[in-house]
Amino acid sequence: MLLSMVIVARVLGREGYGELGMIRTTINMFATLGGVGLGLTANTFVARFRDTDKKRSGQIVGSSIALAVAFGFVVAVVVFAASGTLARDVLAAPQLTVGLKLAAVLLLFAAVNGAQLGVLQGLEAYRRIAVASSVQGLVGLVAFVLGAYRFGLDGVLVGFLVHSVAGLVLFQLQMRAELSRQGIVPTLADFRAVLPIFWSFSIPAALMGIAVSPFKWASETALSRNSGFDDLGVFHASMTFATIFVALVSILNSPLISLVANTADSSRSSRVQYLNLYGSWYVFLVLALPFIALPALPAALFGADYSGADFRAVVLLLLLYSGFLMYYQGVMRFVTLRGSMWFGLVTNLCEGLTLIVVFYLARSYGAVGLAFAYICSYVMRTAVTTPFLISKGIVPRALLTDKYFIATFASVCAIVAFQILREPVF
Repeated sequence: MLLSMVIVARVLGREGYGELGMIRTTINMFATLGGVGLGLTANTFVARFRDTDKKRSGQIVGSSIALAVAFGFVVAVVVFAASGTLARDVLAAPQLTVGLKLAAVLLLFAAVNGAQLGVLQGLEAYRRIAVASSVQGLVGLVAFVLGAYRFGLDGVLVGFLVHSVAGLVLFQLQMRAELSRQGIVPTLADFRAVLPIFWSFSIPAALMGIAVSPFKWASETALSRNSGFDDLGVFHASMTFATIFVALVSILNSPLISLVANTADSSRSSRVQYLNLYGSWYVFLVLALPFIALPALPAALFGADYSGADFRAVVLLLLLYSGFLMYYQGVMRFVTLRGSMWFGLVTNLCEGLTLIVVFYLARSYGAVGLAFAYICSYVMRTAVTTPFLISKGIVPRALLTDKYFIATFASVCAIVAFQILREPVF
């Protein structure tokens, strides 16, 4: 899907891709509410109980899917009804009303798909995930590209609907087959018995997303109103490129959570701890370093419309931001496995507030200023998190101050700074 978005960006151009990005950011903000952290909950607790308590695993599976349907439906209806007001009065872009209505329908599918994927991850059915994702990706590629060429922005959004329906069917089939193979029966019986899990884990997980997504949405809304959808298109094209690396590296995330949650002595192994914290960062480094060293490559991929110095600068900054994200993904694995989800809510609030404040100060630099604000938000999040991790003994101090990580991260920062200063946009 991410690779197909590169083609869509070329077809729609900067302004059209900026409008698509605004719709996706708006919908993603509400998708966090509709999903209420159910995917992460299913991943963690199905992995924990699938071998030792199959009945409890079945309760978690059944409850996760049922809650996803209920919350997803409610949020989809609310956003569909409010789409006109959002487009006209908030985004100052009434031409996006139809697009927001189409995208609102995606919220139901997003909630259910997230829960199904979490179940499969908890079952460690990665071959099944790969099969379903590959077929869904091929369906999406055809739907997105045809929609963009034939009907523009609205055609791409219809393509998203086709992609989501395909995912719903494919993941449902794979989930049922794997549950049957492992002897787990989804059920809603004794629903109240598993409610404490959703209250203590799903709600804070959802609030973590809700705490930061409105700030991202508000900053992009401000960018589009101040600088136009053309500048927002630059930002979203750059974010699409960076997200390709995040998606590739994040393949590690769920297996590591499942491995440590399901293996009693894994957390006591120094090698597993190191891999858990820094594995994502080093994989990202190997994949992204050639593009950080040669920032003209992403511009060539997206085409002449994205060949300016501003696009290259935003790509570099967002790749650095993605590096921060990969490091922090390792930190959150420790936080998740120790059950400290409420602390994640606090750090997300710090991230969101920093993002909006820094972008307000750097708003005159448009997309470059927003990308810089994204980096600052994760610097603040890391600064807030590190003392907590050490004081609570969640991560050993020596592990957090690993010299190899510090050296490689400092080197990446230096390369990014050098590349931007060669062709300054500030």
